[in-house]
Amino acid sequence: MNTQPTPDQIFTVYGNMGGDPDQRTIEAKTYTKNVYNPVIDGPEERSWTQPEINFLTFSIATGGYDDKPLVWIPCVDWEGLAFRARKGDQVEVTGYFELRTYTDKKDGQEKTVRQLVVTNFRIRRAKVRHEAD
Repeated sequence: MNTQPTPDQIFTVYGNMGGDPDQRTIEAKTYTKNVYNPVIDGPEERSWTQPEINFLTFSIATGGYDDKPLVWIPCVDWEGLAFRARKGDQVEVTGYFELRTYTDKKDGQEKTVRQLVVTNFRIRRAKVRHEAD
């Protein structure tokens, strides 16, 4: 099964950063499983390790002027492309949408969110920042 998005599934979104990117980490894990080994003609225990994964999450606000409603788009950046972006920067984000399901820690309910997986990121105009007096 091909998991790569097709060209008609790639979108480019223009908007403003809603906040600084938040760095998150998925901890490294070691898995153990019994698998069939044809040499000994029986099960054999095998282990493998999933390395630690660092990624960025952020939201982009788009629309909100004239008759266009304000829409917030949650984004996940597995490659760290948005590490220089800051709140208020005008950005261009290219990627594909995916659905992610998780269990809410507050009420234990399973929830689904649609997020943009970033494949390309560009700061179009950085917000002017003034040093604190």
